[in-house]
Amino acid sequence: MYNGSIETAVNEMLLQLESGDMHSNRCISATGAHGIIEAQYNPPFREILQSFYWNLPDGMPTVW
Repeated sequence: MYNGSIETAVNEMLLQLESGDMHSNRCISATGAHGIIEAQYNPPFREILQSFYWNLPDGMPTVW
């Protein structure tokens, strides 16, 4: 789970886009509490989440 602020995430992503590094994918998810719990009990789903570049928290329970 990405532990920075949304503003930091946006700024980091903009810097990467401006750098011209178009050879690597940057798939980002917004994962809520349900997704985190599901990933604990569902290994294929966990692998999908782990394949993302970032998993941003979606909802306050995930942030807390």
